[in-house]
Amino acid sequence: MSKTTIYILIITLLAIWSCDNEPTGNSSETEMQGIWIGYELEGGNDEWTYDVNEDVLDINASISQEWYKGTISLNTNAVPKQIDYFITDSYFNEAIDETALGIYKIEGDTLTFAANAPGNPERPTSYLAENGARVYIVLLQ
Repeated sequence: MSKTTIYILIITLLAIWSCDNEPTGNSSETEMQGIWIGYELEGGNDEWTYDVNEDVLDINASISQEWYKGTISLNTNAVPKQIDYFITDSYFNEAIDETALGIYKIEGDTLTFAANAPGNPERPTSYLAENGARVYIVLLQ
């Protein structure tokens, strides 16, 4: 076997291996797995439940009966980490088939999540409830 053939074989094997093992940062498997319960900053007395199962996220409010169902896509390489929430069903018909763009951080058993309204093309840049962003702090159960 010539040196050129060996080099091509090695490069091909490395390329195949890296495709299978390279983290993309856009994972449907999520560090958010589980049931989280908490509250919205600057928002009423609702207790919010976030139920994350693989890439499916169900959100429910205890008092206002506000709810959303959909799928999430995470970018764990971004700073801050990013979440896109595609809403497939909701109490609010205008939200269906829209995406809410957000950011999140997990510190221990605490998830802080900020998102703009579904359909808003902008992503929040901080964890402050400003410029239309809603911010939630929830604890892993």
